[in-house]
Amino acid sequence: MMPLLYLDPGTGSLLLYAIVGITTTVLFALRGFWYSLRSKVFMGKKGAVKEMPDLVFQSEGGKYWQVFQPVLKALDKYDIKYGFVTSDRNDPVFTSGLKNVVAVCPGKELMTLSYMNRIKAKIVVSTTPQLDVYMLKRSKHVGKYVHLFHAPADIGMYEMYAFDNYDTLLCTGSYQKEAIRSIEKNRHEKAKELLDTGCTYYDYMQEELKKLSQKPDEGLTVLYAPAWGERSSVVKYGTAVIDALAEAGIRVIFRPHPQMYVSDKETIAAVEAKIKGNSLIELDRNRTAAASMVRSHAMVTDISGVIFDYALLFEKPIFLVNAEYNLGGYDVIDIDGGRVWDLDKSREITRIIKPEEIQSLASIVKAEMGNADLYRDKIRKIKTEEIYNFGHTGEVAAAQLVEMLSK
Repeated sequence: MMPLLYLDPGTGSLLLYAIVGITTTVLFALRGFWYSLRSKVFMGKKGAVKEMPDLVFQSEGGKYWQVFQPVLKALDKYDIKYGFVTSDRNDPVFTSGLKNVVAVCPGKELMTLSYMNRIKAKIVVSTTPQLDVYMLKRSKHVGKYVHLFHAPADIGMYEMYAFDNYDTLLCTGSYQKEAIRSIEKNRHEKAKELLDTGCTYYDYMQEELKKLSQKPDEGLTVLYAPAWGERSSVVKYGTAVIDALAEAGIRVIFRPHPQMYVSDKETIAAVEAKIKGNSLIELDRNRTAAASMVRSHAMVTDISGVIFDYALLFEKPIFLVNAEYNLGGYDVIDIDGGRVWDLDKSREITRIIKPEEIQSLASIVKAEMGNADLYRDKIRKIKTEEIYNFGHTGEVAAAQLVEMLSK
């Protein structure tokens, strides 16, 4: 009789983890090989784009159109062709009417990344951080990689090594340049080319706002635009902010972060169920928050990029519920002093609401509306002194890229 084989629980667990790990690695390798093969077939089949122009933009989808559009619009004034690679077949680039763009969608995200990892071009412009860290790799056939920022965010707010493998950064302000130089020094890296560009997104939003027919509501209306995940006041406090405002007769436009519908499904479902039927509370799930920002007189939010959208575009009072931010695992670890521009400025141009003040939020908002000029002066100082080329960044970025091509 064969003796029974015995594995102690510890060895058995290690063996199980090893099997799962090896299996997962093999599956991902096979999937990567499949997308790589499809990408090569795509680039070689009749009718597909085999060669792109010297300048190529890489987009993660239509939601980034407002970042690229001002640059592409300005580039169309130059007599050069440029490529645009997107993972979204419904990307606005295909109906933009731009005369010099060569637009292509190789497929969904992984297919497009595989395509980009082999592309040939002198310059690739991307909004994707972690180049050569995650799935977007440097192609050996590309001369220079350029990063275009989609918001005025400090480098310290990004995950580790976000921009280490880019050659050039189109910076939104001097605070980014200072942070990058600090990281380069502490990581003993070669110095990148850092240009005074600005934030193209605000060019786009200013044009969009001109098209809107909305005006501020009659009576006090507050936009509540919380973040998602652990930074979200909705996740932390439920409907406490909404209740405090609505119970005082203030109209509330509730615009949750789109990612909540992916990562915080149960929380957002419970909140929507609770506010349903309340005539003072309106749910906004439009593609952009522009209309709600126009209609509102103030905004309540957490630490997020929407603070600068509301401040720089509308110069209205902002109330910050969650003022703390966990920076573990972010690039700030290699920045001298450990200061983050986003956090400092967010706290400077907002009225911070402590947890014990949430119940009194309505009276605080009403009182602070009388100090609107104070907030406006601080915001304008940031706009003029700390953000490059506000409102005409697309033209600046296009000129910088054309100059790069000429070299």
